[in-house]
Amino acid sequence: MTSQPEDGGKNAARFGVLVVAHGDLPGTLVKVVEKILGAKLDVEAVSVGWDDDMADSRLKIQEALKRAGQGRGVLILTDMFGGTPTNVTLPFLKAEDVEIVTGVNLPMMVKVPNIQQGSGTLAEAADRLRDLGQAAIQLATHYLKKPPGGASPAA
Repeated sequence: MTSQPEDGGKNAARFGVLVVAHGDLPGTLVKVVEKILGAKLDVEAVSVGWDDDMADSRLKIQEALKRAGQGRGVLILTDMFGGTPTNVTLPFLKAEDVEIVTGVNLPMMVKVPNIQQGSGTLAEAADRLRDLGQAAIQLATHYLKKPPGGASPAA
């Protein structure tokens, strides 16, 4: 299965994407999504280890931001608001062409190619990605449990 951009790839300028998270999570997320989509993602991934020097981590992020920049700004996706990966990226919010979305998850990552080539501003792209990630969180019992009488409950 491949994911097609919303505009059919007509817009050459793209949003850059940088995934920053604890341990092996960034690289693993990218590899899993590439397997699902059957295509290489155009994203940068930076791991922040528990014992890493924060100055070194900031430098890695700064270099990855330069590589990820593709003319429309960069979305930084981190694993957890308040966690070290998010905290180490916060100084980069001073740039107008950077936005941070926390809580990165697999459904968000699957939509990254569409978001990168989608229309709108960087802030709108960040909002869409956040909304996609939140919408993917469901309670399976809402879909699997049937109320007395046999009708499926409303989602």
